Amino acid sequence: MFQYTSREQAYEFLAHVRAREPFRLQELAQLMSDSGGPVGSMDASPQSLVELWPWFLGFARAGCPGVPIESVPATWPGASGFLEDTEANRCRVAESRRRYFANESVQHYLRLVCERAFGSAAWAVLAAPLVPVSMLAHGEIGVVLDRGRGWFEPMRLDAILRMAFDGVEAQMADDALLSWSERVASLPRSGPRGESVLVPLLSVDLGEPPELVRVSPVWSWPGEWWKPGPSVPRGPRVGQELVLAAGTLTGLDAKPWLLAPLDEVGAARALNLARFCGEGGAVLSAADLLVGGRELGHRDEAASVLVQVHGGRLRALYFEPDVGVTQERWDLVMAELGRFARSQGAMIGKEDDFGAGEYEDDSN
Repeated sequence: MFQYTSREQAYEFLAHVRAREPFRLQELAQLMSDSGGPVGSMDASPQSLVELWPWFLGFARAGCPGVPIESVPATWPGASGFLEDTEANRCRVAESRRRYFANESVQHYLRLVCERAFGSAAWAVLAAPLVPVSMLAHGEIGVVLDRGRGWFEPMRLDAILRMAFDGVEAQMADDALLSWSERVASLPRSGPRGESVLVPLLSVDLGEPPELVRVSPVWSWPGEWWKPGPSVPRGPRVGQELVLAAGTLTGLDAKPWLLAPLDEVGAARALNLARFCGEGGAVLSAADLLVGGRELGHRDEAASVLVQVHGGRLRALYFEPDVGVTQERWDLVMAELGRFARSQGAMIGKEDDFGAGEYEDDSN
């Protein structure tokens, strides 16, 4: 979704998503209660989704009763919407706005489901470490799961919603929702069903939502921000996409358990010395490197790094130079990380530099 925006814009939107969660969950609770939905069964268990899906599809197909007509989804291209040149289009767009607005509330409930299943699940800027870094930077906003167990993308529901209201593809959408819910329902169980996490919100006074919640940063971005911009002639690019790991291409491609674990404390120290940082310029710790798919920035905008985790251990770091980085700055970054790689018996290089290797152990 954010592959053509800046990293700063992606994190700006992330702050909005995090801040709006209690308000959107309260809205979901009220909508379910007012429409006779299963609000009392919403205990954030994977099993609760079996009741959530049919209610939500029926609610959306009924026109989302109770969702104000002026509601605008956070990723809508401007608060005034688009394609509203005729009365028919205005009506159609208004219906779409309400559906996607309600869908955003459901996305926050899905994070609660992941949190109950895995113990920890936080909204984050996501990127997958097993495909070229250039395709990944700030690609999605989603939920990072605890102990390096990967991530989950609630916003993928948008694509299914588009099918659900496109006539001939409605049945396909129902099937997709069923398949998707079965996948979620396969998450680890966490004991017997509990009390609803939504019912208490019906009587909570959250106060007036702050501007960060009321106003999506997307609405002030340039038009068609989701599309690639015109190419701009640039000088020779400095640096290249590199991987730091101890293992072979087999491990990098599909079997991360074949990569030797890296020392997270030492890696955090090396990254800090190379001037990498966490969100908001935070100093990195070993714990920051145990969140798989996390993207870390650089204080001087020299590069970005993606973290690959498997089995609760750091397995690889994927580096990509930022546009405009100088050769001197890139060399300093690589020198610091090169020292760490040597201390681990690892290497830092292009993926093709890692030999194929032969392994008999195929367990994970």
